[in-house]
Amino acid sequence: MKKTLCSRHFLAAALIVLAAMWGLPLALPSLSLADAISAPNGKVEGVYGNMDGDHTKVVSGSASLPLGAMMGTQFDAIYGEIGSTDQIKGLGLHLFTRDPQSHLLGLAVSYVDYDGTQFERYALEGEYYFGPFTAEALLGHQTGDIDDAAYGILDLAWYPADNLRLVIGGTFADSDQTQGHIGVELQAAEGLALFAEAAIGEKNYEHALMGVRYYFGNQKSLIKRHREDDPKNRLLIKLPQPVEPPSAPISLPEDSEA
Repeated sequence: MKKTLCSRHFLAAALIVLAAMWGLPLALPSLSLADAISAPNGKVEGVYGNMDGDHTKVVSGSASLPLGAMMGTQFDAIYGEIGSTDQIKGLGLHLFTRDPQSHLLGLAVSYVDYDGTQFERYALEGEYYFGPFTAEALLGHQTGDIDDAAYGILDLAWYPADNLRLVIGGTFADSDQTQGHIGVELQAAEGLALFAEAAIGEKNYEHALMGVRYYFGNQKSLIKRHREDDPKNRLLIKLPQPVEPPSAPISLPEDSEA
């Protein structure tokens, strides 16, 4: 019951944030509109660490393109190893509208194959920018070789400097897979950033990841990259477990006749 209530509270919070973001353009009709993506851009990253006791080595990348004024799209990809034998590979697609002065609103879909367990995710995503802070929310549904269930993310990011991002938040999937995480990203040179993330969750889940990310495109600060260029590549978040097959019925031997 406690786990279910925790997930319901998380779901309610994500719904409230997304609802506020979707209502923002109507509430603030005087906003000056700018392009959702400043120019074609992309990023590639390498991730290394430990996920729930398994050594993790992953490479992922994204490419973003403007679709006229106020619309943009992004393509995501991921490939790597989790543990000594498990592989992860997947693709993702975003379609969104954004004003870099205030918000992002869009749709995100993805397909991931995690060691033969295949699943798809469909979600609404949103970001709200206020000063050096960004509220990020994603809420959707996952299906495939897993339990059909809601999943989501709720993050609060702070940029104490234009090239430094600190984030705290949580993710959930189903009623018993909630986790909290903290992270940091530092753009140490033009286009080159270092990042790290740690998380703990239910069922004694934990992970510690670090990596290097390189951004392609115009030279700019980290906060401008996150608000003018590509949305987050979230193909690695909260990998679900496969559905357990039903146990075969136990056949009892018939009593032999005397």
